[in-house]
Parts: sequence; C-alpha cells; structure tokens
Amino acid sequence: MDNPVILLISSDETKIAFFKRALKDSFYFITALEGTAGKELLKNMLVDLVILDGKLSDVFSLSGEIRKIPGCAEIPLLLLTNVLKKSFLDQAFTAGINDFLNEPLDAQEIYQRLSVVLKARSVQKKTRSVASQIKTPAIAEQPEPIHKGFVFNATMFKGPKPLTILMIDAEASPPALAGLLKRNLRQLDTLVPQKKNKFLILLPKTSERAGIAIADTIKKETDKALEITLAIGILCFDENFEKLLAKVPKVKSR
Repeated sequence: MDNPVILLISSDETKIAFFKRALKDSFYFITALEGTAGKELLKNMLVDLVILDGKLSDVFSLSGEIRKIPGCAEIPLLLLTNVLKKSFLDQAFTAGINDFLNEPLDAQEIYQRLSVVLKARSVQKKTRSVASQIKTPAIAEQPEPIHKGFVFNATMFKGPKPLTILMIDAEASPPALAGLLKRNLRQLDTLVPQKKNKFLILLPKTSERAGIAIADTIKKETDKALEITLAIGILCFDENFEKLLAKVPKVKSR
C-alpha cells in the first residue's frame, strides 16, 4: 500500500529534514517553503494531510485560504507549534486547524498523531460513502452491539447537536486508565474499549470544538496522573445524529 502523502509547509530546513528522515518509512512528504507555493501544490495534486509550521507569519490566513481551494475544505490541517495559550488555540480552530503537533519534535509522538488523524479521515470518508449509497433509509428497529458489553441506544443521541467520537490510542493501558477516562465523561458519554491500548469515546450532543477541548483535558490529566502519552483522533458528525440514523438500513427481527 502506498504511504499517505503529506504536504509540509515550512521555511525551516531543519524541521523539513527531520520529518523526511524520521518518518520516511511511513509517510511520503512533499514540501513548500512558503504559503503561496503550498497553495499551488494543493491546486494541482491530491494530498492526504497538510502540516503548517506555526512560525509562518501568515499561518492563520493561509489555513483559511487552503480551506477555499477545491477539494481542501475537509482535508486535515495540523499546526506545528509549541504555543499552548487558549487564545492562540481558539484562533487556530477558528482558522480551520484540526489538530496540533507539539514542539520539540518527537518522531514517535508525531507518528501516532498523524496515524490517528489519517485513520479518522478514512473512517469519515467511508461513512459518507456508505450513507450516500443507501437508497431506502429506515431507523434500526433493534439496537445492535458495537462492542461486547455495550449496546447502542439511539435515544442517547436525540437532540439538535452533533455527535463527536474520540479515538484514543495509548502507548500503554494500565488498569487505572479506563477509570481516568471515565472520570472525564458526562452521564450521556460512553467509553468503549477496543483492542489493546485503544478506546472509543462517544460524545453525544458535542461539537467538534467541544470534543477537542475534552480531548485536550484527557491528554493533560493522563500525562500528569499516569505519565502516559495518548494520541487522540476526533471524528465529528456535524448534522443531527437522528438524521444519520435515518440512513441506517432496517434491521430485521429474528
């Protein structure tokens, strides 16, 4: 399988060399030294993800301009930065940034973050593709289990706000991790353990921005309490979840 294609826009040759050297086996990087060149590349080729260097003087206007390029409205945009001020992060989200890569650069952490974001992007594409092919929509008559011990309950998601899913990949999974994750959830939220060191968190009636804030809190508390690094992908269904349910094929009674 071909490696995902990532566009890195940065004027820092040292950072460019780091990405190409440390992650060459998993991702194919193309680079641009400034925003204009990066936009031209995006107009003429397909990429899976874009990384913007936070040191670019026009980085927020650049991210907004990228969103306007045909085919780039939903492409993952990650900002490389060491700034953690809330005002800066809010400005980044408003400008269309999806997630962040922290400095100083750490190859393993960056690999995990890119992998989770790209996986979330792939799931989102597949979900929309399947939904568009359903010709006779109907709401499921019976709940279907999505994990042993968890039964999907459609009434949990009623309301005007969207559904956000956090996809968590932990470097380790001590017994205390699940308890810590649960402590950060509301009554409506659901924690779904997956394979080793992986979890899903379903956040009904939660916008993408709110989901990002929850993910940030979880990461900070986990790092502080358990000294464990989490990579968290965020998938947001921005329409009423009841409308998404209407696209699910009818489940026959047995």
